[in-house]
Amino acid sequence: MPRANDHADLRASAANSNSARVKTRAGRRTLPLLDLARQALAAQASRQIAYQAEMGSARQGNGLVFTTRTGRPVEPRNFVRSFRRICGDHDIRVITVHHVRHTVASLLKDLHVPARDAQAILGHTRISTTLEIYTDTADAAKRDALARLHGLFNESQDRSTVTESSYKPGPGDQK
Repeated sequence: MPRANDHADLRASAANSNSARVKTRAGRRTLPLLDLARQALAAQASRQIAYQAEMGSARQGNGLVFTTRTGRPVEPRNFVRSFRRICGDHDIRVITVHHVRHTVASLLKDLHVPARDAQAILGHTRISTTLEIYTDTADAAKRDALARLHGLFNESQDRSTVTESSYKPGPGDQK
């Protein structure tokens, strides 16, 4: 997933394949596309072709899928402005584009995607970035881990009196 201040090389050819090339400061990589994303890119590429036909030579032709009305590449600042407007138009809580990356990383973790695969999808050079910065632990996962830890410490007690459901968070535990 490209960062807001990177330039995504999403050309019309990406809309017709199962992957897209992304150009970031760290280099180029190929990302697999969700079918939903591929369909959206194909629809946008079709709109760009229609815009080109409508404006003729007045429109800059560069093969990019997302451009300004005149066919120029979208500036990062304008992308962020559009992102905020779209969130507002659809009654979606506004977050930074960077937090979208954070959310994707957390969702990949919640889906039990191996950390190395998440690292590749997110384009991190080091796995420590993926593990330390971009993955939040869900409250349910924390409670489950504490319940299992509670059970481990109480193994020597009669199992019939201590169960996962008997664990009660203490004052220092997060809810």
